Formats: sequence, structure tokens, C-alpha cells
Amino acid sequence: MRNNIYDEDYDLILGDQAPIHWSTKFGKNVKLGHGVVIEEGCKIGSNVNIGHYCVIKSGVTVSSGKRIKDLTVVSKSI
Repeated sequence: MRNNIYDEDYDLILGDQAPIHWSTKFGKNVKLGHGVVIEEGCKIGSNVNIGHYCVIKSGVTVSSGKRIKDLTVVSKSI
């Protein structure tokens, strides 16, 4: 996993105005929809697609290959 979205060689597509806590760790090829909120201490695996206006709550881990539909609140690791 990468340390954060500011690493070199980072392959991440951010939606418009996506507030993401600086402590979030990302895998490769993560796609975020518009208005996604990712709270403190989250880990997002590789090849994850997070739909528009989703909220990923503090401390959640999203495993590689997951797709999260629009308007979803994720409060437990998946």
C-alpha cells in the first residue's frame, strides 16, 4: 500500500472536491466518485471503485477489488 495520495507514481483518479483524510492509505488504481468522504485511518486496497457521495468511516479497510455503489456509508471493513 502507498503511504498517501501524494506519493510518486501514484495512480489515483479523484472525483471533484473529494475530502480525504491525510492518513488514508491507498493501493493502486483506486477510483473515487464525486463528493466521496474518507475519514481518518482508512485503508483502501488496489482496484477499488468508490461511487459518488459515499462516506468511508474512520478506521475502515476496503479490500482490493471492491466496488462500492453510489450513496453508500461504509462503517465496517469490507
